[in-house]
Amino acid sequence: MFYIKGLIKACSYSLDGLKEGFQNHKHFRLAIALTLVLSPVAIFIGDNQTDRAFLLFVLLLIPIFELVNSALEITINRIGLEQNPLSKKAKDLASAAVSLSIVNAAVVWSLLIFG
Repeated sequence: MFYIKGLIKACSYSLDGLKEGFQNHKHFRLAIALTLVLSPVAIFIGDNQTDRAFLLFVLLLIPIFELVNSALEITINRIGLEQNPLSKKAKDLASAAVSLSIVNAAVVWSLLIFG
């Protein structure tokens, strides 16, 4: 019984996070829009289930990393808004993770479409 309550609480927290992402983070909304637009394309152009899974997986990494990036930025801003070289490094690293997820998606899609 306690497990179910914990699971329901965890799902509630996740939904709160998604709501926050949609309401206040334009890059997350953009990543979700991109994922929604390209998901049917992935299903159509994938030659088999594995190709489709790869295409969808790399697409989903983009909004996932965008959420992590936003969470890190919010956390750092809560600590302090003053300029700090370590805060900048942390934000830059999280931003780089988002950028790499986009590059990763572009490479995988290119290989599966043109390779």
